[in-house]
Amino acid sequence: MKVFWVILSMLTILNKFFFQVIGNISGIDFKVGSSEVGDAVSIFLVALAGLALVLDYFERNGKLSGTFLEVNKNVNRKVSGTNIHINQQINKEKSPSKDDQ
Repeated sequence: MKVFWVILSMLTILNKFFFQVIGNISGIDFKVGSSEVGDAVSIFLVALAGLALVLDYFERNGKLSGTFLEVNKNVNRKVSGTNIHINQQINKEKSPSKDDQ
């Protein structure tokens, strides 16, 4: 979904905001600016946004399992096996208890 919103934002910004400065200095006309993007770019961005939505739908419904597009996520569940690595750092200051005194 993040990719979809980024593409949609790009499409909106590129097609809505543009500037152009037209002037005349010493009898020389000039035009400087950034015009709107072409239709091909807009169509490409819409197609890319649609692809992002389709892939998000497939990911949320587990249809990408076993494909090269599968997303590996960290999960909290019971794990078993021989090659498990856990890296954990806990920084807590221990207050002295009655047994330590």
